Amino acid sequence: MRRLSSKDLVEETIGLSPQSLIKQEQYAGTLDGGIRFSINTDLCFVRLRYKLTDGTLQRYDLQLDPTPCHFGGNRWWIVCHFCGGRCRTVYLPAERAIFACRGCCRLAYRSQRINPIDRATLACRKIAARFPGRRPKGMWRSTFYLGLVARAVAEDRLWQLAGVDAIDASLRSGLLAEIGTDHWSRLGR
Repeated sequence: MRRLSSKDLVEETIGLSPQSLIKQEQYAGTLDGGIRFSINTDLCFVRLRYKLTDGTLQRYDLQLDPTPCHFGGNRWWIVCHFCGGRCRTVYLPAERAIFACRGCCRLAYRSQRINPIDRATLACRKIAARFPGRRPKGMWRSTFYLGLVARAVAEDRLWQLAGVDAIDASLRSGLLAEIGTDHWSRLGR
């Protein structure tokens, strides 16, 4: 039996984003699961055609709502059948028959389910990838040193969440020792 409080994930559903398809000049084609679409920008609709798991043929149109951009062109939005709101992408979860916005489908992102320690670990990895131990060629020194500080703060946050508050920074092999005072003196801080 399915729990009512759990939400399906956006990453596990089929999504349709007309803005990206129009940008790629792909006005007709097939999505995952055999969903055929055609986009008509003159009449502002997307025509969908697909079969459900029980064999029923679904065929209907979704309204498009263009908004003009400052430097020409349009940004294309889809109007949700259920709430009437504009959205960038509509989704078709497994138990649904019609595409709808993320809110109407009760979908969540995978990142919304990450616990705080895993979120802090992910932040440390991202910052460490952008700001390695040595300054990358072409990166300004001030940017690099501020990145090292952000990396040290992210590591400290991770250690606090893990409950290792009382340990000295030098014992943790944190980045505080790497930053040093000579870097800040060169920056004039």
